[in-house]
Amino acid sequence: MGFLTTHGDVHQGVSGSHYVLFHHNGGRKIGVSWLGESHSNYGYYGDKCEIYEDEPKRQKDCVKNTLFDLDSKIKILRDQTPNGGFYPIQIAVNGHSGQKKYRQQVYRMNFDAKSGKYIEPKNYVLKDIDY
Repeated sequence: MGFLTTHGDVHQGVSGSHYVLFHHNGGRKIGVSWLGESHSNYGYYGDKCEIYEDEPKRQKDCVKNTLFDLDSKIKILRDQTPNGGFYPIQIAVNGHSGQKKYRQQVYRMNFDAKSGKYIEPKNYVLKDIDY
């Protein structure tokens, strides 16, 4: 049994959010997994890059080196085999980080019964985001 919600916040123009999954192990323990959902610094750096509006190369360099805007969608993979009583999940990421673009970049995450939470892959672009 589980519950999915989101948590988000904005600090100094940098915004972000996490999927928050609560999972009950059938006993007395309720675990929680925080998985990156979105992250953007347009509120902070966007205006700084716009000052180069008349200088396309400088504006492009500013965007390339500083701006990121990433968003995602989560899907529970009910057709897959559960681990520890919980189905794997899939998160598809869209957006960009500098010049690197993400179009439906899919990351699969399994529930780790030993740690009692979902584990983000090391290459997950929204892993360990800070906002």
